[in-house]
Amino acid sequence: MRVKRYVVDSLPDALTMIRRELGQDAVILNTKQLKTGGFLGLFGKKKIEVIAAVDGGAARDGGTPVRKAAPQSVSAAAAAAIQGASSEREPNRPHVGSRAAARAYRSVNQAMTAVAETKDADHAPGLDARLPGTAAAAPAHTSSHLQAKKPSAMRAEAAPMTAVPPVEHKERSAIEEKQTVDAVERFKQAARQTIEEAAARTSPAKSPSVDTEELLQEIKEMKALVAKLTDGASANEAGKEGAYDSLDGLDQRLLEQGVLPAITAELKERVKAAVGSQPIDAQQARALYKEYLLQLFSPPAGISDNSRIVQFIGPTGVGKTTTIAKLAAEQVLKHNKRIGFITSDTYRIAAIDQLKTYASILNVPVEVVFTSEELEEALQKLNDCDLIFMDTAGRNYRDQASVDELNGLISQHGQSETYLVVSLVSKYNDIKAIIDNFQHFKLDKVLWTKMDETSSYGSILNVLYEYSLPVSYITNGQNVPDDISLLNPEAVVEHLLGEDANG
Repeated sequence: MRVKRYVVDSLPDALTMIRRELGQDAVILNTKQLKTGGFLGLFGKKKIEVIAAVDGGAARDGGTPVRKAAPQSVSAAAAAAIQGASSEREPNRPHVGSRAAARAYRSVNQAMTAVAETKDADHAPGLDARLPGTAAAAPAHTSSHLQAKKPSAMRAEAAPMTAVPPVEHKERSAIEEKQTVDAVERFKQAARQTIEEAAARTSPAKSPSVDTEELLQEIKEMKALVAKLTDGASANEAGKEGAYDSLDGLDQRLLEQGVLPAITAELKERVKAAVGSQPIDAQQARALYKEYLLQLFSPPAGISDNSRIVQFIGPTGVGKTTTIAKLAAEQVLKHNKRIGFITSDTYRIAAIDQLKTYASILNVPVEVVFTSEELEEALQKLNDCDLIFMDTAGRNYRDQASVDELNGLISQHGQSETYLVVSLVSKYNDIKAIIDNFQHFKLDKVLWTKMDETSSYGSILNVLYEYSLPVSYITNGQNVPDDISLLNPEAVVEHLLGEDANG
């Protein structure tokens, strides 16, 4: 078979030349437009490249008629694909015929079309569009505790992170990656299989001869494309495995702070849903963790303006009496309110004396009660006070009967609020038991003491995660009235996450 290439201005010109040089039995194998001349690919003149062939036995001067070959495309892409797929064959292996080339071209074209479609679908928003401070919108339907404004349920709207629903994006990203890998594999297998089958049926005598230099160049380009696609798919898989490495250090830090594993697991899942398969560095991961953790907190609230009676309950030894003195001093000195004290802590004479000492310093009245009847009388005596602080005896939270004794000594007045006082030094399992045993007293807020005696703040997050108890004050020393303040959520989260390496 004789194959010849023509570069002409129009197809009729090519037909005239083909009939003149190859005869009436010649067939056109392929046509394509190209540009010649010009400067740097610009202003070139349009030409048409035509590849035609005729069986070797049908020369212009006559001969035995030959069977006309079916028009098949041996374009640059098909030839390159065939040659690239057979690059490992032995050096003397014959070239493949035009029919085999066409079959290879069709297989390759199908595979490459799938690859192209997959690549075109990869223009989803990147990580920058999902991080805090961008204009993108947040993942709106991650089912987790961390999505709610209410700490116990945590199922409210999430913070702005991405315009694409994270779970949907994650699934689509995984599908697209799989399509890319599958397309590359189909491309390689189809080309190689077609080469081997065609070579087995084709003799060297019938192999066409094409422009060697051009074919080699196209083969080189096709090999480079295959390598790029293969490497890209491999890199994508490797990147996917290492994309979340920066989260491990944060998880470890939170666990060391006593944060529940369930919280760290949900944090990681939310970050993965937000960023998809995009790699994320330590600074970005920290920013996302911080944003999600802050969603656990409602704004810390102090004593309500509508409250007249403020009651403090909790286990023994957590610092209730000292805490009451700090808050009372603040109300007297900063807000100029008339304050009164009531104590039912008759188990410890020292506690009564301590509260009387504070009352004397602040020049406020104090009442001691033993029964619910005496409580009502004390409230009547302090009727002219703007605010009444009530101290209760510490209770053994493991003894339900001891806890229940508080029922008659807790005011049910509509203008009252109850604080559960808990030491941050306590183990979280004990804190859970304390809350479980005291929560039937209609707890309004949690007040954390002894923050200066520990560096682990995980219990604060855990209570927010598992209970509907807003945070209020924290104490960090024995000085009255200085060592008390409203809890600062951002400071707590910063401490939990550790120092930011980037400042």
